[in-house]
Amino acid sequence: MRLDHYSKIGNNNIQLASISYSLISTVLLTSILAYYLKRDLKIDISNIKILNLRKKQRRFDRIKASNEDENRLKQTKLDLEPKIFVGWKKL
Repeated sequence: MRLDHYSKIGNNNIQLASISYSLISTVLLTSILAYYLKRDLKIDISNIKILNLRKKQRRFDRIKASNEDENRLKQTKLDLEPKIFVGWKKL
């Protein structure tokens, strides 16, 4: 009985309603999924940018610290070298 009802040529209202409901539900679920994916992707990208900025700052701090250490080391080497007095100037 049901199959005869769907196969009638003159009454297409049930088939059109079924198709429209399925299209509406597909579009709705796809848009909800796209919204959540977009939101999560935006959060992930911002976290990656923050991590990269922190990494660059740590790298800059390490370079700055190593340059300061090298300068201190050079200064201590100069201070430890024996000074020779030759007349009026130190060599």
